[in-house]
Amino acid sequence: QNVFSKDEGSVAAPTAGLHFTEPMIERLLPFSSFLTLHVSAGTFKPIEASSIEDHEMHSETFACSKVEVMRVVEALEAGKDILAVGTTSARTLESLYWIGASMILEGRRGTHLGQFDCYGLASSHGGSLPSASSALSVVASQAQ
Repeated sequence: QNVFSKDEGSVAAPTAGLHFTEPMIERLLPFSSFLTLHVSAGTFKPIEASSIEDHEMHSETFACSKVEVMRVVEALEAGKDILAVGTTSARTLESLYWIGASMILEGRRGTHLGQFDCYGLASSHGGSLPSASSALSVVASQAQ
């Protein structure tokens, strides 16, 4: 495990931040937001289908507090860059965006996101999609 890992539930330890030193982490903390993606064993399942559409993806769960989502929204609205440390962080941020986009564009409720939902959403709306800050704000407004 690395210094970021604190919640149990993932089958894989986060590795993207292993090169971060304690002094570096201390300097980054004031600018950081935290989220959790519980990586499932399906992440390591080889693709055996001849067509990617026939490959059954696993499901994963994530957690990100309303406060943390709003910190990202505020950074986006201030024109700041968002740096996801690792693919699990990037996948979680992408999922939050697509969940919010589907809430805005299709009135969807809930946080389940299917394997190809984002592609259908983008094509059905002609590529006209909400901003990241708008999508994440909607997700945060639905949080308890």
